[in-house]
Amino acid sequence: MHLPIRGPIVAGEPCHCGAAIPLALGRHLVGILQMVGRVRDQVPAAASRKKDASRGVPRASAKDEGWAAQPPSLTDKQYAAAVKLLGIFAKHLAIVSNHAVVQARSTEPPLITRARAYIEANCATDLSLGQTARALNLSTFYFCKLFKKATGIKFSEYLSRVRLERAKKSLLDPNVRVSELAFEAGFQSLTHFNPVFKNLVGVSPREFRKQAATG
Repeated sequence: MHLPIRGPIVAGEPCHCGAAIPLALGRHLVGILQMVGRVRDQVPAAASRKKDASRGVPRASAKDEGWAAQPPSLTDKQYAAAVKLLGIFAKHLAIVSNHAVVQARSTEPPLITRARAYIEANCATDLSLGQTARALNLSTFYFCKLFKKATGIKFSEYLSRVRLERAKKSLLDPNVRVSELAFEAGFQSLTHFNPVFKNLVGVSPREFRKQAATG
């Protein structure tokens, strides 16, 4: 989906235009990718050109010379192709952004680094907030508060993202069924896995596999 932004159109004149592509991280809008450019409604008529009497070759009019000083304009077909490419780029950013969320940061507290490692090692099990807190010798309340402050998201969402990263790797193998990799990643059912995957990654598991195969 994109939001077209065009100025007034005058026959034979370029119009300023652009497209605003929403960049989402799951359900959250985190930015806008904007394309700006010029679309020419129609090519200037040949009659607007003058001929150089001494050479007998076409000579650009003052109007055409003004065009030459501007960046190349786009046809409607080129504009549509550019918008499509920008949309693909936005989807790719949304997909790789989940990987960035679950990566440890050098500036985070050691306890959070240990928590990330523990979650990664146990994400395929029925892992809970309380279990992780006990493994770190912390109270559930304190760990919950510390974890969200360091990562910016709740424990449950972080756990889903870690499981999704494991599932995404398995999806690269076309011989593994989606139901199998979902259970292996820690999801209890496809009815849970499919909506969580699409919500956080932006596409369904099968669409992700198809994109990975063709990309």
